[in-house]
Amino acid sequence: MTPITATTGAGPATAVSSRPAHLQGAVAPRVLAHRGLAGLRRPENSAAAVAAALTLGADGVEVDVRLTADGVLVCSHDPHLTAADGRQVDIAGAPAAALLALDLGAGHHAATLADVLAVAGAHRRQVVVEAKAVDLPGYADRLARELARVLGPAPERVTVSSFDGDLLAALAPVLHPRRVPTALLGRPGTALTSLLRQAVDAGHDEVHPALSALLDAPAAVATARRLGVAVTPWTVNRRSDLRQVAALGVAALITDHPARAREALGRVPAAAGTRAG
Repeated sequence: MTPITATTGAGPATAVSSRPAHLQGAVAPRVLAHRGLAGLRRPENSAAAVAAALTLGADGVEVDVRLTADGVLVCSHDPHLTAADGRQVDIAGAPAAALLALDLGAGHHAATLADVLAVAGAHRRQVVVEAKAVDLPGYADRLARELARVLGPAPERVTVSSFDGDLLAALAPVLHPRRVPTALLGRPGTALTSLLRQAVDAGHDEVHPALSALLDAPAAVATARRLGVAVTPWTVNRRSDLRQVAALGVAALITDHPARAREALGRVPAAAGTRAG
């Protein structure tokens, strides 16, 4: 086990005079939209939600993925899709064609991971792919094969995360040769120091702690930085929390409100259609 002791430390020093005082001398974290920018007419994890978030200036998005019965990666947090008429269809038990034909509301349909990567790629933005663990025989192997197919030989601006360290280990033979960073997710009850220890021992590039865990151990961010592990908390929505975690020197943050986050961090939201360089 790698000993992890939280210590205080200064973050990167890049002064930007137009930014709030609490961020002077610090590098602003990347803003990642949680499941895109969902709304009454935009289901979460849909291509429309992803496009809306990126148009508002998010630096990237975080989406959840699950395998269909015929091995297609569909974006959904829940194990089922809920149609506009209230029907719920189990993702693992249905073919992709049936799932993608469902009207999720206002004519929107579920997105495949390939759909999301295409939208983000057009904007040249990051995608964090949260792989959901499913207790089915051979699931991890099938997930690895489909990830390899969708990502291709040299994916750009993609990170794969999961709460399940065993699943990430099973995906490593596909992700590591493609230089895809991996991130270990932590639940609200998981201490950041413990999460960091697990990530270092397993060779992960990032940790994605719950916001509450980060606020309980803010000095661990400096420790992670010294160890070469990036910290990206979820889900950071209040302006005070956005400013606090940014001042700690996190690499990125996951939020339901990307425009609010950019404003709180002193960043002017990008105009519609603007692409990140």
